[in-house]
Amino acid sequence: MRSTNLMLIGWLAACSSSPEDMDAGTASAMDAGPLEAGGGDAANDSGGDEPCLVADDGASTGSGLYAVESMELAPGRDGASVYYPAGIAESGCAFAVIGWGNGTSSMGGDAYPAYFERLASHGFVVAVAHTNFAAAGPVILDTAALVLALNDDPESPFFGKLRRAYGVMGKSQGAIAAARDVNLDPDAVAAVMVAGSMGTVTRPALFATGTTDFLQGQTLGGYEAATEAAVYAEATDVDHLGLDESVPVAQLATSFMRCHLQGDAGACAYLACEECRVEAWSAYQVK
Repeated sequence: MRSTNLMLIGWLAACSSSPEDMDAGTASAMDAGPLEAGGGDAANDSGGDEPCLVADDGASTGSGLYAVESMELAPGRDGASVYYPAGIAESGCAFAVIGWGNGTSSMGGDAYPAYFERLASHGFVVAVAHTNFAAAGPVILDTAALVLALNDDPESPFFGKLRRAYGVMGKSQGAIAAARDVNLDPDAVAAVMVAGSMGTVTRPALFATGTTDFLQGQTLGGYEAATEAAVYAEATDVDHLGLDESVPVAQLATSFMRCHLQGDAGACAYLACEECRVEAWSAYQVK
């Protein structure tokens, strides 16, 4: 593993590129600079130049600066729910979407509020696939696409407010699906896998697990196989079900997406700083 100082220099240098690079969809999300509506292809000209609200806390230990609202786009097992910053329609900021896949034991749009609400409060639009069989097909990508299409709908509060580049996340079976799906769309530029993984992830990725999670070995294997910037975090004395509501994991996942989807230099610095680790982690690796 590289030294923390060298790693931090590399990560922060990557954060200095323009936001248009991020909209190209083929570059790492680390290439994002400060995000504004109307930049690149992500938002139409209805957006202004108001900066996004960014919390000073790179560790995402508290709620972000946005109140959170939610809506159900479609009911039932094949439906989707969306958590998003309140006042998004009036904002001049452009927001990144994160597609979410549930675990096998969870169905619907409200199973993981520790993740959904924290992410939305920090300026993300979280698109939750209701199904509990996320690995059966690219439902995370389909759900993200469903929300991203609203960027072009004048009747939607998301009209002209969404960036094209997006992230994917999931827990357990949803994590396995996220690890697969992020490789399938060049606009999917970052992934968070909580308690599970598969194959080789070719985008920046966070792999989070617990010391007593029965998929700990699989999650670590995903980190070891990852080919881009990656973080592995193992929460102390947390089992598979405990990861459903693990606040430290939700905080770390939020910081990871802030770094890779928002170009937040403070969050990037926190991720790369091994000395910043707290007692929540029994293992923490960065590459």
